[in-house]
Amino acid sequence: MRRDADSAEGATLPAACLIGAATLAAGLLAGSPWCARFVAARLSVDGALDPYTVDLLGAFSLALVIAGALIPLISAAAPAFLRWTPPSRASANALAAAGLAATMALYAWLAFIPPYNAAAPRSQSDEIQYTIPAVNAIERGRFVMVINGREYPPYTPLGFQLLLVPFYRIFGTMLGNGIRAVQVCGLLSVAAVYALGAAALGRRRGLLAALLLSTNPALIFWSKGIMPTTANLALTAAALLLLISLWRSEGGGRVAIAAALGVVAGLQLLLSYSTSFVAPALFVLVLAAPWRGRRAAAACSAAFALGAFAAMAPQLVYQYSVFGSPLRSGYLAWIHQAYPPGSPRSEPFQLPFVRIQHDWRLLELAARAGFNARVSNPAAMMLDMAGLGDLYNLAVFLLFAAGCAFLRGRRDAGAAVLLLSTGVLALSHFAGFAGYIYATTRFFIQILPCVLPLCAEGFIAGYRAARGGGGRWARLLLCSLLAFAVS
Repeated sequence: MRRDADSAEGATLPAACLIGAATLAAGLLAGSPWCARFVAARLSVDGALDPYTVDLLGAFSLALVIAGALIPLISAAAPAFLRWTPPSRASANALAAAGLAATMALYAWLAFIPPYNAAAPRSQSDEIQYTIPAVNAIERGRFVMVINGREYPPYTPLGFQLLLVPFYRIFGTMLGNGIRAVQVCGLLSVAAVYALGAAALGRRRGLLAALLLSTNPALIFWSKGIMPTTANLALTAAALLLLISLWRSEGGGRVAIAAALGVVAGLQLLLSYSTSFVAPALFVLVLAAPWRGRRAAAACSAAFALGAFAAMAPQLVYQYSVFGSPLRSGYLAWIHQAYPPGSPRSEPFQLPFVRIQHDWRLLELAARAGFNARVSNPAAMMLDMAGLGDLYNLAVFLLFAAGCAFLRGRRDAGAAVLLLSTGVLALSHFAGFAGYIYATTRFFIQILPCVLPLCAEGFIAGYRAARGGGGRWARLLLCSLLAFAVS
């Protein structure tokens, strides 16, 4: 049996090299001047490409080149990665630590941006409202915006400003130094997703999930702006880890875990209100845990609620002291007073579903080809989930679907939490942001800690299950998908 498997893998490698060479050649062709002229003749009225389209074509070319190089490498490395067993637990721990360190180093390299460049905010209003109050907290002793000599409270929650303050104290109050906090939280996100995948499905899945996160374009994009996205992503992965512990534990320890889970959910709201739908989803997942009696479920639900309230209490007190009510946020104070009642800006949630122009690659190309690229928020979020937006690509979605298929019916708590949390988080965000005035991938990024371990399961379980004459082609397909997912 082992000899047959080895021969199948040996026969797969030459085919992988051919496919990789063809993909690499396609990438070089896509980046050539001939391809630029070809695209300009079809997408541009004057026969010239704007810088955005040139960059888009270059990114597509680079992705193909990287995928072409990775396909034979993954095909050659996959058998050893999946078969070799370390001789001891110590060596297994050391290898896992080395793999995680390499993955975190890859993320640090891909997401690096000099503080000087980060000082020019890409998300103007939000980044200014996060960074300047944090600097003023050091220089003036208050979280304020200073406009024409007058002090105003920021409209954003205070959690992210509090996170930025120690980094500004260490590295200086130049605004761009806040990117250090974002990068540290990004590294913690990669480590937390590894821990989540390892706890739910095993170390190999955890390492592969961490690799997919470290190369995820949405994470890399939001790691180059001073926004709380990476911090919230790390907290979501930590919450799912606690949720797995809650599902697996028994006795009085469950109450403490539920309280800690509530604190994590409250901290997310303290960082950013864009995570408003994570806490309800986590509460549903707490209720869905395998309970032995209603009393235990009620105690843990109450502990979750108390933990969330305790974490949110500083923000509620701040809002009461500054805006006159614990439920009156800075967004209400700034935006609703700046625009007359009934205007689009004063109503952040609008029904029926909003239709806007989304700056996504697929829709951008469709618009440049002459098609109507205006879609509703629900359609945009479905494109994101299906791998056709900017959250991840189609290869990730296919591996994710394969992982769900392999885990279907598995009764292990880790697998159940990943499957259920993916659905609950996706549905809660879909329902919450469907009628919002705009949609962005940043709102949907919280599902990545659930999705990527399932992608790893799809690759590893599919590779191991491939048998017979078609097994070599199934493995080749999986290696190709993983290469495109990483690229």
